[in-house]
Amino acid sequence: MEHEIQTQAEWLLDAIAAATQDRRFLRDDPQSDAVVCEAIIANARKAMGNLLNARAEAAEAEVERLRAHHEQLLADNAANAHPIRAIFRLDSGFASRENIAWLIEMGYDIYTKARTTQMPSLREVAARPECDWQRVGGNAHLTAWANTTVDGHFIYPVDVALARYTTGDTVRHAFLLHYGDDDVMQDLDGWFHTYNGRQTIEAGIKEGKNVFQMHHFKVRTSQALRLQEHCATFAANFVRFAALWLAEQQDASAPLATSSVKHMVQVCAHTSAWNQLMGDVWLLTFAEQDSKLGGHCVSALAPFNCRYRSFATYSFVTFEPFRALIAQKLR
Repeated sequence: MEHEIQTQAEWLLDAIAAATQDRRFLRDDPQSDAVVCEAIIANARKAMGNLLNARAEAAEAEVERLRAHHEQLLADNAANAHPIRAIFRLDSGFASRENIAWLIEMGYDIYTKARTTQMPSLREVAARPECDWQRVGGNAHLTAWANTTVDGHFIYPVDVALARYTTGDTVRHAFLLHYGDDDVMQDLDGWFHTYNGRQTIEAGIKEGKNVFQMHHFKVRTSQALRLQEHCATFAANFVRFAALWLAEQQDASAPLATSSVKHMVQVCAHTSAWNQLMGDVWLLTFAEQDSKLGGHCVSALAPFNCRYRSFATYSFVTFEPFRALIAQKLR
């Protein structure tokens, strides 16, 4: 350390001489001012010593933090006799270096996309003619590397794939990342489509905002918020099950397209209808004034004797999430 401090101090003196073009700061020069030069070097040595000591103390503190963190992870593993397996498919916005490391330490499987395409060492390899590209989509190809930190870019080794998308004369690239038990290197096509399957989740989130908008009802308690989420989930599933069931019950084609949940909800929610029980058959008749469903009838056998009831008492039960599956509290 002493040698490094002395070297840096002398470098500072030489830099001052070059910047000022003053021969008094030139070492071993006849016009050099030895007293001034020694003062500059002494001050520089003191400053460099303080800086290096601060860095050493910070490094020791970080090592101690990592040691405590490692001991905590060992204790968590010892206390968790039956750990769950959870697969996280993350948008690149959540794929920071720290987030990926934390998910790996928690024992989760990860499918995500890197925040950056600036990994020169891999891009250089991919640019070589002998690089093996595999088609995984209409305009997408993958090439991959197993178990790498990419020159220390990632804290833990991960599987990395470079995706190349070609649209006309435009070529775009993205890095896919994986950590887990699946042998994605032997199935690049499966890797690509498994990650992009998260688009189904995104579609569900969008549907929850635009179709089943439960949060228009303002509530304040956590129990009520959870109840709204359960109601929205039930509504989304019920509409899909009901559309399939009704299509199987009807001899003629359905009066409206059942492929779009949003379309079905928009049309049916804005259409008046009569719901009648005729013997063992439920009959749903839409108002004739409706331009799309007017006059159409939907019938189904009643699976049970359904009667309207009034409840004298009711109560709300708190819904408790499975906390082992929650990485962070939702806001």
